[in-house]
Amino acid sequence: MRRRRARRYAFTLVELLVVIGIIAILISILLPALNRARDKARSVQFASNMRQLYIYCSMFAQDNKGHLPRPGLNDGPSPSVDLTTPWAQDSPGRANFTSGCLWKYIPDGPARREMILCPGDNGEMVRYGTLTPVAGDGRNFSYSLNSNISPDPPGDITKLGIPLGVVKNASMKIMWFEEIGPNDLWCLDPINNEDDTPSGRHAGQKFQNALRMGNRSTPEYMAWLKAGRGNHCFFDGHIESLAPGDIIKNNPKYWDGLRG
Repeated sequence: MRRRRARRYAFTLVELLVVIGIIAILISILLPALNRARDKARSVQFASNMRQLYIYCSMFAQDNKGHLPRPGLNDGPSPSVDLTTPWAQDSPGRANFTSGCLWKYIPDGPARREMILCPGDNGEMVRYGTLTPVAGDGRNFSYSLNSNISPDPPGDITKLGIPLGVVKNASMKIMWFEEIGPNDLWCLDPINNEDDTPSGRHAGQKFQNALRMGNRSTPEYMAWLKAGRGNHCFFDGHIESLAPGDIIKNNPKYWDGLRG
């Protein structure tokens, strides 16, 4: 007597296409949420790094009769720079990790590099250069100090910045800016000086470089004003996530008048 062989079942082509289609739909639904979660995690990490920078500046002020470090202007390593500005520079956009007044508070090695480079910084235009990646020999820091901290005259590398205690309305004035492609530590007048421009990288990369087009009437520029977010540290130590337009439209509210 012949034994009946068990019948085997398999997916038809139509069933396979349906399964693939369902998987594609799920990916399209989940991927934006995953990207938003990743951007949020980067933003939180960066805010923590910026808060640490504020603490180190406060420690420096305690050691120097209340004076803050001065914003650097592409200063190369030197004994004076080691005593007055957060870090020296080897070139525009390139921090030196051994020369600078804040390094004595931060252990040498990866901690210094991770502290001053935003995790979401994928490389942006340096004003006096080209589109510079942040890997290899590219730009290696993401933010800059309010230029109004500077001594008088601003270019004197032997002098410290203003005392932290003289800043009026400290909770409304930005100390550390998250900037588009900073070439130095000097953030000057974000509305009238296109060299120093607040970033919006924490809500996506699409519009972060719109200002570099130089045409403020484009839809890209108008979208950039409100589409993204950047982290900024105020003189009282708190961090705010602001759209570029929040700063530009309210200038000089966030930037000028530190002494009242």
